Amino acid sequence: NSDERTIHSYEQLTYLPMQDCKIKFNLYLFYAIRPKKPDPTQYSIHIDIFEKISLKYRGSWLLLLNYSFLPVHRIAVQLTIPRSNSDFESCADTNCINGRCVRYSNSLHDTTFCRCHRGWSGRFCTIPFTCSCSADSLCIAKTVNQRSVCVCPVEKFGSRCLLDNVACQKDQFKTCQNGGQCMLTNEYGEVKT
Repeated sequence: NSDERTIHSYEQLTYLPMQDCKIKFNLYLFYAIRPKKPDPTQYSIHIDIFEKISLKYRGSWLLLLNYSFLPVHRIAVQLTIPRSNSDFESCADTNCINGRCVRYSNSLHDTTFCRCHRGWSGRFCTIPFTCSCSADSLCIAKTVNQRSVCVCPVEKFGSRCLLDNVACQKDQFKTCQNGGQCMLTNEYGEVKT
């Protein structure tokens, strides 16, 4: 929901440019609730990019769903990830109470949003919530079901970043050569080195 920034569903990917540059990702996002009657609510897809090692914010994209009455939407998009986190533009919206105003990377009309601080949500970051993510992770939002959306550091995984990444800990020095870093690319234990 674009107006209230309510998250119905989400997915997270770990993207490694050396291996994933030519890969197309297919994701399926579902509405938590679908009204049976026409609904004036503007739904959208909001994409955030973070660096996995440092957890630095790199930018956001907004994809509008123009026909909200349809039960299924197919969207094809190619994202260009900024080279550094200094490439994203901030803005001056005084309505962002507990957050920071950020301009979307793909915005043709200077569309902005409030990127909320930990424990805050809503369009202007005015709705407090208790974050259940681990202390060393990012807590970036909450879903319509009141679940925290967490971004885990390299050494953690799981929906709340409470599980230790032991796969990389035990093989860190055996598999990674020339200063490489072990990465858990999904929550099922697949390791890319």
